[in-house]
Amino acid sequence: MAKERAKIVLDNFLGNRGKGKKPKSLGKAMIKAGYSEAYAKNPDQFRKSKAWKQLMEEYLPEESLLAKHKELLNSSEVQDFVFHTEKGKKAITDKEIKTIVESIPGCRLIYIKVERYLGGKVAYYQAPDSKARDAALDKAYKLRGKYAPEKWQDVTPYSKLSNKELAEKIELAKQKLKK
Repeated sequence: MAKERAKIVLDNFLGNRGKGKKPKSLGKAMIKAGYSEAYAKNPDQFRKSKAWKQLMEEYLPEESLLAKHKELLNSSEVQDFVFHTEKGKKAITDKEIKTIVESIPGCRLIYIKVERYLGGKVAYYQAPDSKARDAALDKAYKLRGKYAPEKWQDVTPYSKLSNKELAEKIELAKQKLKK
């Protein structure tokens, strides 16, 4: 039953996406599925539920996520570059183009085409997709807690005081201000 309600929440939440409508909040989707407004005000609590975790494992299994993440880390795209031939000068050879393209880390020449209207040869090559790889690395570091904000520690002189000790210090400071 709980898993079925969680599925209704997911359907409500994702149902309006891609149809030009503004997506609903998870809280609104929870209310529509029959959860109380009080519970819906804290969707993080719902995301920690056993039913939600089971649903996520069913729809987004860990193995699939890891496979897609690996694809992102190794993603590439086809790019092109025009090697112009100046009038009166010898055209660059295909071998020279291949040497140049493949001297760039991660690049692989696909083919070369002579384009007279462009005034030279166009090299089509496979290159790393830097944006996709950067996003994948960023997600991986965040998941592993490697960024500084997750490792921040409170080093103020008051961080180890109890609430009672803090209250006493505040009261003492107030008394000093009144003098």
